[in-house]
Amino acid sequence: MRRTRRVRGIGAIPASFVLCAAATAALAAAGCGGPAHAPGGGGYAGLTADARITAENAAPLTAVALGIGTGLDAFIGRATAGTTKAGEDYGPLPPLPLSVPPPVHAKALHVAQAAENADVLGFDYLVPGPAGGQVRVYGTLWPDGTGALVTAFEAYGRGDGYTLDGNVSYLIVARDASNGRITAMDIRLSAFAVADAAADLLLDGAIAVSSTTPGRVENRLDLEGLDRVSGKAFRYSDFLLVRAAPAGGAPAEDVAGEAFEGAAGRLMVATDAPVAYSAGVPVGGGPVRLFGAEGTAARVTPRSDGTAQIAVDEDGDGGFESVRDLAWDSIR
Repeated sequence: MRRTRRVRGIGAIPASFVLCAAATAALAAAGCGGPAHAPGGGGYAGLTADARITAENAAPLTAVALGIGTGLDAFIGRATAGTTKAGEDYGPLPPLPLSVPPPVHAKALHVAQAAENADVLGFDYLVPGPAGGQVRVYGTLWPDGTGALVTAFEAYGRGDGYTLDGNVSYLIVARDASNGRITAMDIRLSAFAVADAAADLLLDGAIAVSSTTPGRVENRLDLEGLDRVSGKAFRYSDFLLVRAAPAGGAPAEDVAGEAFEGAAGRLMVATDAPVAYSAGVPVGGGPVRLFGAEGTAARVTPRSDGTAQIAVDEDGDGGFESVRDLAWDSIR
């Protein structure tokens, strides 16, 4: 079971979630990409027309563009072992999320190695949740380190107030055997829910992960979701999130693509330069640019003091009618 011993993944999910954009297909046994499927089969229920950006909605639209406060940013950062907004150290892309203990702590249902090649590993085991429920982990790993794994959660209580339900699968496409790094992987989520007493985030879709260079991870999102407490819907479509953590340097990320906020509609998002983070807060780089209906736009510039300047072009004439500074904690 040595190939599944290193485990990293989902970290703490914020108690409050905001609209965020997402896109991807439902969890499958293999492959990545394709049309998005809706959480719980209901589909993205928000607006799809281009959003009109205003001074009033620029902050929540910024939160969508950067995944702030949704819990999605924490899932992506840890599930793909890219740099998180808390500035965690970069590590190899993992086959399993942190919530799943290594096999040594599990109740094995079936573990078999092919007689002709002892390095081909098929496994199927159950892990009880520290606070109730269970997760079933099963799949096959090949001698080159590639393979497919599925984690099927059933009311899995993590013991920290959060409960996980639904499926997350990992298709490990490529691995650099010289240093043990997974360099390409597809992650698929099917009716995957993360809930606590205050929030209940439901996700369906896919994240295509590529990491050809240590310290740099590209995540292409086709994902949609719903906060079942607030009723807020979101979607990302062909949305590229690139996270980098150079040795000795600060973590940074670039974003580009389509983001949908349920109450406003579709945005195009891009960054002029990577946004730098410190202790989970943007502190430099950018700006992040949002483009909406009829030329409306916003320019969001992170400041080193933990605030952001948000400038909004409400009439599409190329000028900014509204400019204000906000603390990141208020951008939700």
